[in-house]
Amino acid sequence: MKEKTPERGFSYVCRLLGRRAYHRAELEQKLVQKGYCPEVAQQVLARTEELRLLDDDAYFEGFVWQQLGKLHGGRYMEHFLASRGIPLPAYWDSLLQEQFGYRCEELARRLWRRFGSKVRDEDESWQRQKLEGLLQQRGFRWQEVEQLRAIIEEQGHEWQ
Repeated sequence: MKEKTPERGFSYVCRLLGRRAYHRAELEQKLVQKGYCPEVAQQVLARTEELRLLDDDAYFEGFVWQQLGKLHGGRYMEHFLASRGIPLPAYWDSLLQEQFGYRCEELARRLWRRFGSKVRDEDESWQRQKLEGLLQQRGFRWQEVEQLRAIIEEQGHEWQ
């Protein structure tokens, strides 16, 4: 069996980071699962951060952008991160609000195109309830649901 040295650990982490962005907690878990002792894992991660190959802030920005692109809301994202043992940063709510605000109209248009046929033929109150339910199932918070619903109600007829 090969010795689990910091150099080998660093090579492993570089291979992982070459495929996609990771949070520090994910990389630490992967190193320990691979058989590296926690001290070596910490050395590897310290070197990775020192060389600026690991940036948790950039990870969160990319993650939120990607998940919004998949039409997932904040609650879904929080659950996903918690299931992987990734703690939310202190600025999580402001990051989510900023990116959601930036993409709100785009998200409303895409949601309407994807799910509009499921609610289009219903009466107005039933349409509203069904739309709210669909958005909540996708993990959107109530405030996000209200914003998206307002945009869809205002402009949805133009997208048909």
